Amino acid sequence: YDTLVSDIRKQLKEFHTQQVDKQQLPMKKLSFEIAALLQVPNMRQDPVLVGRVRELQQQIEKLQTAQREFRQEQAFQLHLYKAERSSKFHFMSPVPSL
Repeated sequence: YDTLVSDIRKQLKEFHTQQVDKQQLPMKKLSFEIAALLQVPNMRQDPVLVGRVRELQQQIEKLQTAQREFRQEQAFQLHLYKAERSSKFHFMSPVPSL
């Protein structure tokens, strides 16, 4: 039984890690592209490269905003779930009804 539980926990941890990596992949790609552009010599004098960096920064800001909104929605849904569950047990009659 203990090995079964530990195996399930390992699988859940691996699944969680994969999901987090999948969610962070677009942000990492944009960050690497910005880093590569910043390594170009005389990048600041080229208006095309400067424009591309600004465009990538805007995309990163959009992703961060979307992630922030998603987290806020998840926190709100969790709060509703906990409140609903708490009130369900709070208002439950002490004697089980038949």
